[in-house]
Amino acid sequence: MRKTRIFVLFQIVIFSTLTEQKALDDYIRHYEELSYDTSDLHERHIRAKRSTSDKSLSLKFKAHGRDFHLDLKPCKSIFTPDHKLRHNNGTEESIDTSFIYDGVVVGAPDSSVHGAVIQGIFRGVVRIPGDTNYHIESAHRFFGRQQNKDFHSVIYKEEHINLDPYRHKRGPSNFPGTCANDEHLQWMQKVSESAVPQNRAMRTEYEDGYHNKYSAEANEYSHRQKRSTGSCNIGTKNTCYLYLRSDPLLFNKLKEGVGDIAARDEIIAFFASHVDAISKIYRNTVFETYNSAGSPPCYTNIQFEVKRTSIMTDETENCNNQLQKSSFCNPNIDVSNFLNLNSLQNHSDFCLAYIFTYRDFTQGTLGLAWVGSPSRNAGGICEKWKQYTEGSQQVYKSLNTGIVTIVNYGKRVAPRVSQLTFAHEVGHNFGSPHDSGQQCAPYGTSQPNANQGNYIMFASATQGNREHNDEFSVCSKDNMTRVIQAVTGQSNGKVNCFEVSGQASCGNGIVEDGEECDCGYEEDCTDTCCNPKITGQDRSIDCKLKADAQCSPTAGPCCTSSCNFVTSTANKLCRAATDCMQSQNCEYPLYVHYSITQSNYTLCNSKSQVCLSGFCSGSLCQAIGHLDSNGNVISSSREEKWEDCYINIAGQLTVKQKEELCLLACQIKTNGTCITSKSNDLSTYPEFNNVVTAAADGQEGVKLPAGSPCNDYQGYCDVFHRCRGVDNEGPLQRLKNLLFSEETFTTIKNWIIEHWWAVMLMAIGLILAMGLFIKFCAVHTPSSNPNAKPALRLTDTLRRRRRPPPQQNYMPGPSEPPPPYSAPGKGKGGPPPGHRKDRQGKNRQTDYEMRRKV
Repeated sequence: MRKTRIFVLFQIVIFSTLTEQKALDDYIRHYEELSYDTSDLHERHIRAKRSTSDKSLSLKFKAHGRDFHLDLKPCKSIFTPDHKLRHNNGTEESIDTSFIYDGVVVGAPDSSVHGAVIQGIFRGVVRIPGDTNYHIESAHRFFGRQQNKDFHSVIYKEEHINLDPYRHKRGPSNFPGTCANDEHLQWMQKVSESAVPQNRAMRTEYEDGYHNKYSAEANEYSHRQKRSTGSCNIGTKNTCYLYLRSDPLLFNKLKEGVGDIAARDEIIAFFASHVDAISKIYRNTVFETYNSAGSPPCYTNIQFEVKRTSIMTDETENCNNQLQKSSFCNPNIDVSNFLNLNSLQNHSDFCLAYIFTYRDFTQGTLGLAWVGSPSRNAGGICEKWKQYTEGSQQVYKSLNTGIVTIVNYGKRVAPRVSQLTFAHEVGHNFGSPHDSGQQCAPYGTSQPNANQGNYIMFASATQGNREHNDEFSVCSKDNMTRVIQAVTGQSNGKVNCFEVSGQASCGNGIVEDGEECDCGYEEDCTDTCCNPKITGQDRSIDCKLKADAQCSPTAGPCCTSSCNFVTSTANKLCRAATDCMQSQNCEYPLYVHYSITQSNYTLCNSKSQVCLSGFCSGSLCQAIGHLDSNGNVISSSREEKWEDCYINIAGQLTVKQKEELCLLACQIKTNGTCITSKSNDLSTYPEFNNVVTAAADGQEGVKLPAGSPCNDYQGYCDVFHRCRGVDNEGPLQRLKNLLFSEETFTTIKNWIIEHWWAVMLMAIGLILAMGLFIKFCAVHTPSSNPNAKPALRLTDTLRRRRRPPPQQNYMPGPSEPPPPYSAPGKGKGGPPPGHRKDRQGKNRQTDYEMRRKV
């Protein structure tokens, strides 16, 4: 009976633990199911597509404890008006992109939405400032045909994404994990320099030392001084036109269970989401150099648009024809050769040309791209098709290229991971090497901004939810600015390929910088307060308020349809409350509302983090000294600063030790002693004890969320809050640990000492067995000695039978030699040829006569 109760209790604990975190895969630690009427959404999408007036689409659902109301409009900022889908035979066709949408979240100011509606299911990203980014994907990707029929989509927060779950598999010697290793970089450097004349007399100021741009010394920040800010607009020619392709492996992966037509839409939507992601990063970045003198340039508002796409399939590449199949059909191409395949084609019509694939490259590599240079070295943005030296041959290549894969160690990566990888590789094209040094790779160092994470150009994948993860470091911006200056100024043989944007941002339905409102194009606009965008015209009043209009409903919820501000007496909600922000009502005459933030160090995210500046981004260790035992924020005058740390336990771990490794641990930055939240030393640190009491909810210690790293980054916490070591080599590693572990050797040693007599008998028996084996098998062993008997076959020995001795039918003769071969009177030359029969007969007769005479 007692055992039954324990079993039931154990099942309850397991069930309650599993319900806390629902992991989709190694990348997504927690998600929620999402369901709505897909048939209705598909029908409304078709109506919006055919409509000549109202092309908007509304989608409502509830998830993660809040209501979502998405107001969507067709996306007109990703693809150029003359965008074409190019086929392998050279033909092109226009393609429908009406299923790709941009929009906003109703009631959430400054929010944005980007996604696509395919087969009645919306997939995309919802960005809500002050809250988080929500990612929505089709459940088919994770569950296939076996998925639960009660839901068709999954939605998860950005902070629940682990961007680099396989960092431990690479080990210290394989640190990069995102793009190239040193061997690839050396090859790329050699190729980019092979187009540079060797006997040129003049060198530019940027060339000196730029060949060392991959070194840590080349990216140190300590000797740079920031320029004075001024006008940084790059001008009207600010758009980099892209050529995006997918290879057959990616098409085959995405068409599983959905068919060719849906797979093509999935790839187009995939392209759009990645361009939308990098556009938001690059458009808002101010690229500037950090020199000690002069007036260095700076640039901003760089945009990307897709001019051409290509979807490679088994049919277009003749993958089923061994004589005619394309090289892209080969599944076993390493990352450098795959980039080379892309570079062998002429891409001079584009700023950049990328191929997306589903190939699992070695060492966790997710992408590779040619690095831009402000010198005459080839590579990067706007590079034209030219001749390069490869050994003794001259080969034409386009080095304005790159590649990105969406699979890593056998698992498909999350969209956020491939989007940051795309931004990272494009950063290489713009001239940035990997970040290095404490200033430009601060995470884990003593820098004051270390807790904000590493930047985009860090060699390995970043956390993804830190402030710096969507930004370029000052080192990256310095290098990229020099390349942009060389390209736009067309110096050192560079060509400026930046173009005027094919589609103005006004008219996309999103209020952006420089706009008072945005109700879309004239045929879409139903807002009486805003001047719409008119196709084919560039008016100064576009996206501006009409005369006598105070505001526009497109700018936020605090404006009425009569173009007047909502007064405070209406008690209309402007911004919903979050863990770190209070709700805010509309308060005329304020037009822009900033929610009142919760106090810093307020517990948030189910008491696993704390608020900092209105965002749930701080760790519990940072709150030590700022919280009492009830979780209330208190003032503190202590100068000691705490940070996260991880304890390490070597060897075979017990269950208790695994659980201890998944407890919160903190350390004082000055002494570096790591203390767990279950330590007996907590009484020595009352401030730490207060945080543990407030966050643990009566449990012993604060448990880390599932998916958190543990054991000094040698494992991760599972849903049972136990540290699970990363299995780098699967069953082979487990077999290796079993056979060659220290515990195994100790067991064998003790057994030998105790049973020494058995070891002696086994040794003697082994020697005897080897001797007998050699003795009996010697006759079957071939020998190089010409005088030795030929070796017998084993079958001859097994089938050999004893034969009786031949019977003698004559009396034994004298022991003297036989007579000569020839008979008396014959020549000595032997018998003439051709008389074998007669010779044999005569021989027999002579032999018989001899016997008779005897």
